[in-house]
Amino acid sequence: MRAWIIFNPAAGQRDLREAIARVADVLRSRDWSPAVHETTARGDATRLARAAADSGADALFVAGGDGTLNEALNGLAHSQTALGVLPAGTANVWAQEIGLPMLNPLAPDPTVLAACAKMQIEGDVRSIDLGRVGTRYYMLYASVGFDAHIVHQMEALGQFKRRAGALAYYVAAAAAAWTFRGVRARIRVDGRLVRRRIWAVMAANTQLYGGVIRFASEACADDGLLDVVIIEGPGLLAAAWNLIGYVRRGVWPDPRVRILRGQTIEVRTARPMPVQLDGDPFGVGPAQFDCVPAALRVLVPRNLPQRIFRNPAVHAFST
Repeated sequence: MRAWIIFNPAAGQRDLREAIARVADVLRSRDWSPAVHETTARGDATRLARAAADSGADALFVAGGDGTLNEALNGLAHSQTALGVLPAGTANVWAQEIGLPMLNPLAPDPTVLAACAKMQIEGDVRSIDLGRVGTRYYMLYASVGFDAHIVHQMEALGQFKRRAGALAYYVAAAAAAWTFRGVRARIRVDGRLVRRRIWAVMAANTQLYGGVIRFASEACADDGLLDVVIIEGPGLLAAAWNLIGYVRRGVWPDPRVRILRGQTIEVRTARPMPVQLDGDPFGVGPAQFDCVPAALRVLVPRNLPQRIFRNPAVHAFST
């Protein structure tokens, strides 16, 4: 079997070359033929993923953060090549979702990514849905509102974002929270109209947000639907009350926080609001989020920690 490995040398806070060499050794020991490619600019992961699919590769392993993973899946969508993840970024949300071990940023162990590769090639291939905005796909969450505003703000942090890791997100959030205000919005979920003054609207394909909170705690990655989380509130206090209550009790304390499900979600706001896809900025609204069923094959470990799949595995690779 053939695998491509692509890695982003700018991901996280470490040099990945030794770890990638160990991943390649693990694959060779199990009769895989790995080819290693390095990304050097935005868009390279999409181009390389498309080339891997066109070459008939059985799997593509992506070492980097969620942004690199998003680029890669946009090159793999609707192909037979399965996506594997080697978590080397800041949040690594998908890797956490499927129960892979994480690198310790203070004492990175080069064997961890090799262990992740082994768990996936000894696991299952599953078919999952993707969200889509226009022609751009996403795997995890897309949103309009405050969190998208933070994502846009983080782009301005430049090298600080890379050096500070997750701390950069909290710096941007703290700076924005005092001035950000909710906005009147019209939200259509499969034609059903909801009018709210919103803090954020999230269209979730999976459960875990930012590696920290399961906003859409019952979302499934293969049910043909997006879970829509509407967080209402005019400003910081209302949103903070809802968030703190959720963190403490695992439920939204305010009935104005609504969770709906649908295949098509349209969000129009009274003033232009930023949009994000899988933690990357994506312009401003209005936005339409569509669920594209069974659009991507993924490698996952055999024993998953969370119930994020409803359908059986497509198949398992022989080991």
